[in-house]
Amino acid sequence: MRSCVAIQAAMRGCLARGGLGAARRRAVEARVLPKLQARVRGAFVRRALAREQRHALEDRAARVIGREWRSLQLRRLLARATRLRRIRTSEDAAARVFQRLFRGHQGRARVRAVRDAVRQQRQLDARVITLRELAAARLQRLYRGHRGRHTAALADAVRAAQRRLAESERNATLMLQRMVRGRGGRQLRAQRLAELAHERRRGTGAVALQKVFRGHRGRRHALALRAAAAQHRRQEAARTLQRHWRGLCEKHLSAALMGLRRLRAREQLAARRIQAAYRAHTSRGLAQTLRLARRMQLVRRQAATDVQRMVRGHAGRAACEVERELAKLAVQARPLFTKRAKLAALVTEQRAHVDALAAKALTDEDEERALATELAKALQIRSKYHDSSRLTGTPQRFLTQYVQVQLADELRAMRLTLALDARAREALATALGETEKQLRVVQRALEPLTEGVAAQTKARRRERLQTAVRRRRRAAGSIQRVFRGFRVRCAVREGANCWLQLWATAEEGKGKQGLQGQQAPRAYYYNALTGATRWTRPLAMDIFQDAFMAPMAVAEAQEEEALKEAEGRTDSSGRDGDDEQHRDAAGVMTNAAASPSSHRSGGAWYEAFDDALQATYYFHSGMKAYQWEPPPRDALCTEQEASRRRRAWLDEQQMLQQEEARSSGDDGDTQAEGRLEALLASTTVCGARLGPWERRVEPVSGHWFFYHPGTRELRASLSPRSVHASIASGGGDAEAVVVGSARRSARSIALSGRRQRPLHWQFRYGYEYDASGRLVASAQPRPVWTTHEDPASGLAYYHNALSDEYRWEQPADFGA
Repeated sequence: MRSCVAIQAAMRGCLARGGLGAARRRAVEARVLPKLQARVRGAFVRRALAREQRHALEDRAARVIGREWRSLQLRRLLARATRLRRIRTSEDAAARVFQRLFRGHQGRARVRAVRDAVRQQRQLDARVITLRELAAARLQRLYRGHRGRHTAALADAVRAAQRRLAESERNATLMLQRMVRGRGGRQLRAQRLAELAHERRRGTGAVALQKVFRGHRGRRHALALRAAAAQHRRQEAARTLQRHWRGLCEKHLSAALMGLRRLRAREQLAARRIQAAYRAHTSRGLAQTLRLARRMQLVRRQAATDVQRMVRGHAGRAACEVERELAKLAVQARPLFTKRAKLAALVTEQRAHVDALAAKALTDEDEERALATELAKALQIRSKYHDSSRLTGTPQRFLTQYVQVQLADELRAMRLTLALDARAREALATALGETEKQLRVVQRALEPLTEGVAAQTKARRRERLQTAVRRRRRAAGSIQRVFRGFRVRCAVREGANCWLQLWATAEEGKGKQGLQGQQAPRAYYYNALTGATRWTRPLAMDIFQDAFMAPMAVAEAQEEEALKEAEGRTDSSGRDGDDEQHRDAAGVMTNAAASPSSHRSGGAWYEAFDDALQATYYFHSGMKAYQWEPPPRDALCTEQEASRRRRAWLDEQQMLQQEEARSSGDDGDTQAEGRLEALLASTTVCGARLGPWERRVEPVSGHWFFYHPGTRELRASLSPRSVHASIASGGGDAEAVVVGSARRSARSIALSGRRQRPLHWQFRYGYEYDASGRLVASAQPRPVWTTHEDPASGLAYYHNALSDEYRWEQPADFGA
């Protein structure tokens, strides 16, 4: 029956998968399937009839055996009673009883032999009948097979279809088995990998949490140490001030007796003010520390809550998704659940019966061994009487022969009981195995609808979430890469040595963001080219490794004095514009709204010096053009139109060369070379070579351009980067290049005239004025801060050459 069900399931599955066409499926269902089912059902019916006949024969034999056994038992009882009565009457009767028992034994042996012969004859007859039935079934099978083969010979196409169907069923079965085994292996591997990943994530998270906690504890300890150090410094400063103040008061005590009370009052007032300021500062620091601790605690609690909420939400969403998928298959799985419950109850009941029979068999086997042992001992006894408690349960004296006979009868009965129990146990074990097999089949059918659905749902969800995370990560990486590239390009476009680091106090930065209520100075950055200011450090300073000395903010009086001194050495023309540029280069913060707009209005020329080429070049912010000759001061307004005309003239020359090269093929290249040679012959080289580049000027129109002899390239504007790239590629004159610090210094052309450079500029670029008033490079680095000794007290103090500032304590940038 299981084979029939398996064949039907495989055929229906193959037909449902669309292995053949609709016409062939109908043909198979109409012709072949009923025949197969009829044959299988016939075989099953014949097997059931044979089983019923065998069971009927066994039942008749059992009834005959039972009837004979009962009659034998009755005869034995009667004979035993008669024998006992005769034994009690006389010994002669006992002898006759022994003789009769012997004769009875002989007769029973003959009867047993006759009965065995009759039973063997019956078994032979039953075997003959069974063989005849088997032969008849075989003949019928052979006849049906012959008729089927004859029919199959007339339907070759149907047989071919059947063979292909069987092959496809086999292949499908193998494929299903392979897929199921592979899926099981993959599921186990995925589960194990998920467990390992979970453990790894837990370990990583624990290490990260520990690291964060230890870092937080270390930072708190460092903050406490720094606060203690700052407090100690403030106390030392207060004591130093008090000591100096008291010393000053003591020096003038003899000359100012009348002012002693006022001095003491002022001293006490100063001490009270210092103590009040210190206590206020300490209380503010303590309150700020408590607020920070409270904020950190709230942040940690919120972070833990967010992590727990995210984890629980993830688990809950996964469970809900699994529940939804299981709900879709609930109708299909409900009959299987019911069948599994029934089979489980049946398995439990059958297993209990088998265990009970096994326990009973153990007890009976022990009893049988005890009976066999006692019978063996009784057969060895030679006395006439023997005491035994086996027969009645109490110790009594019986004839030895009687005891032997009774023990032999009980042993035979016990062995028969053991045999019957073993047969019953085997039958129950067989039924239990079949039931467990059916239960396993139901469980295998339920697994794809329960655990399989849950595992597939979780795997799909995990893959979907991983795909989404990877997509978002790639998108974030792409956005960050594009943005970082944009920032780096913007920073490189700004150039090197254009930003200055300045310091603003609370009074100077009043009204600006970030300086409200602060007394300590804050660093900001100023662009010497565009006049822009910003609070954050520019990226260009990190890329070009700018290490400018941070200029100090000078007072207004010193600034005016420096400006008047500089104006005395310059001409009268262009003073107003030069003063503004001088303030920008000296590091004083100007109006951030007016300065950039003045540069962007029409564009301006900026002068820059290349240390590697030891040459000065000029850049126009409006035209984005470079040139290596000083631009005329009276042609700033018409320079853009002239540059456009020059570029149009050079583009026209290059276009004519390209058209001749395309129109004439190989001859066109020769003509283009000839036109280029004619153009070069009509121009002259002007100025020094810039690596491999030549600056050529046409005398007629006054147009100039740059020419590369190696690559025969023409350019209207040549940037320093192009010159360095040409030199790096080996196309330049290495002897003409002086290798320097590779730093390009950009400053406004307004400062490149004859006026004297300010002191900030000299310290920044490493120049100084000699005795004759010429600007030369410094022979040795000049420190900004210098150390001096006070002759009165013998203490060392520090002087700033730029800001003319004096300090008793060593500055942070001393020796930089």
